[in-house]
Amino acid sequence: MNLLHISTAHHSISRSAGANKALIRFQMHSGNGHDIKHGMKLRHRLLLPSLAVLIAASPLIAAPPIDPGEQAFGKCENCHTLKAGERPKSGPTLHRVFGAKAGQISPTYRYSPALKASGIVWDDKTLDAWLAKPSVMVRGNRMSFGGMADPVARKALIAYLKRETR
Repeated sequence: MNLLHISTAHHSISRSAGANKALIRFQMHSGNGHDIKHGMKLRHRLLLPSLAVLIAASPLIAAPPIDPGEQAFGKCENCHTLKAGERPKSGPTLHRVFGAKAGQISPTYRYSPALKASGIVWDDKTLDAWLAKPSVMVRGNRMSFGGMADPVARKALIAYLKRETR
């Protein structure tokens, strides 16, 4: 009896063969400690290599890598929207934030008097300072976000906002 075992980060396949039949067991690793095991009998010898290639390649075609800026925006999306016409949330839209004066982006949002009076014009530098610690940059603002300490994450978020808020 021949035994073949193929393993990738997410799948493993074992094949034990006798005569013209093959019993294939493959295991899918979910990443959360749970494995899904399947067994099936195959009568075609060419199906196993095709199945092995398909399963081995699936992590490569499964999902594109996540943009670090988009990932960082995950902390913002509960309160903010990016595109014109999106349903408002608890915070103002960020559509066309670059070049806009603080406290004036969304005409229907109630900005704090402190933010309206700040005179800030949003650009890479001002957004970086704001994202680092909003309460320090503008004392008395209403944003409940405590800040983002990681400068690399802030830079990625700012690049993402530039792309997505035009």
